[in-house]
Amino acid sequence: MTDEPIKGHYPKRHEGRALTFQTGAELAKACADYFVWLNAHPFIRVKTFQYQGAIVQGEEPVPRAPTVTGLALFLGVHRDSWYKWSKDERFADVCAAVTDELDQNKIELAAAGLLESMFIGKLMGIADKVETTHSGSISQQSDEDLDKRIAELLGKQ
Repeated sequence: MTDEPIKGHYPKRHEGRALTFQTGAELAKACADYFVWLNAHPFIRVKTFQYQGAIVQGEEPVPRAPTVTGLALFLGVHRDSWYKWSKDERFADVCAAVTDELDQNKIELAAAGLLESMFIGKLMGIADKVETTHSGSISQQSDEDLDKRIAELLGKQ
């Protein structure tokens, strides 16, 4: 085991002290750079298929899901910094617009089948729940009673 830090796929924009932005315009430019980077660096999915009787592997670019965490990694800050900036009047409008853009991109990519819709729904806090209620009563019946009732129902057909 080495003492080397774990390196991610996102470029580090700085080392050491957290990057700060003086204006909303500076933050907006850095966020725009993130969207450009996302488009330029898709994941590569290796697909196996059959072509003219031979098994062949091909590569397919798959878009990355735009997320606040990914944006924070790209900016070289912790995502908590993003949430703090979203409450700072200097950056609140930019953060709101970029967060909306992140969400819209995820929805569009999922709708186009380019991202797993269930994963994106969960990431965005969309619950996949079905609530079931029962208004009747439940009683236990013996096997003989159930057989008798089934015979009655079958006899009515």
